Amino acid sequence: VNLHRMIGGSNTLMAWTNGPQGTSYELMTDEQAKRAALSQLRKVYPSAPEPVAFHMTRHGQDPYSFGAYSTWKRGMAFADWEEAHAPLGGGRISFAGEAW
Repeated sequence: VNLHRMIGGSNTLMAWTNGPQGTSYELMTDEQAKRAALSQLRKVYPSAPEPVAFHMTRHGQDPYSFGAYSTWKRGMAFADWEEAHAPLGGGRISFAGEAW
């Protein structure tokens, strides 16, 4: 994902992996993961520069998420988001998490 379109001037590049590839990246050090990602990127963009910074999450190793994450469905409107986040059980139950 090239965030330059979303956040002009950010020069931020994001990528997601899952399944066996995601697991293999999680087992790498940050430096190894950065090199592996740059190797893939440079197959398409040979002159891609070295990153100024690198950050990687390891959701598969998180005992609270075990690799799961949530996201909006294509075409979802803000009203849908509000409905999905409404408390349940007469206001006694609320959900928390990255997308809530």
